[in-house]
Amino acid sequence: MRQTIFLLLMCASAAYLASCNSNGSANLTADDSLKIYNSLAAQMSKQVSDTVPFAPEGKKFLFKKKALPDPIPEPDARTFHKYYLNNPISSLTTLGDDGTQVLLRGWSVKKSDLSRINTTGINGARIYMGYDSVKARYCLILVGIDRDGANDLSILVDDFLPCPVYCPSDNAVPDIPIRKKIYKNDLNWERTEGNEEVFKGFNGGYYRRRNN
Repeated sequence: MRQTIFLLLMCASAAYLASCNSNGSANLTADDSLKIYNSLAAQMSKQVSDTVPFAPEGKKFLFKKKALPDPIPEPDARTFHKYYLNNPISSLTTLGDDGTQVLLRGWSVKKSDLSRINTTGINGARIYMGYDSVKARYCLILVGIDRDGANDLSILVDDFLPCPVYCPSDNAVPDIPIRKKIYKNDLNWERTEGNEEVFKGFNGGYYRRRNN
């Protein structure tokens, strides 16, 4: 797709240059060509954040990526999570409240840990899967990414809390209105039945939590 758009832009640039020359304009320089190309790229609603691997005379044309898609809507987020619950990865386990191995549903992380990637020179993060043999659980390892796309190992976060046991529906506070909000914002919440909230469990099962 990128190559197709690049070729279209190059053809458009060539046509524009030919038009200028046929009108008696002075010969355009490489810098003029660069400006025209980037102008055409901008008109095609690209964001300048990447470069095309084409560098005449040592120059790089700026080439914008398409705008990022909107975040997925809430129903899709719930559906994606419930698909996983229907098809769990049996090896992804953690220790439950009773010390036995239970299937892993997700992780939570503190804002103070995430803020570490908000550092000059850090453009994003990669998340690796890991396994803590001492705690007998799978874990996540977040690594910062620098402007060249390389890992920056000075930015490491491994303080991801597993669910179970750090799940919103398992750690709801006593106050009823807050508890109900926490319950219903859990991605596997299904419905309210009387004074109970019903949640989607693994492999087609369900479990309940009292809301009072």
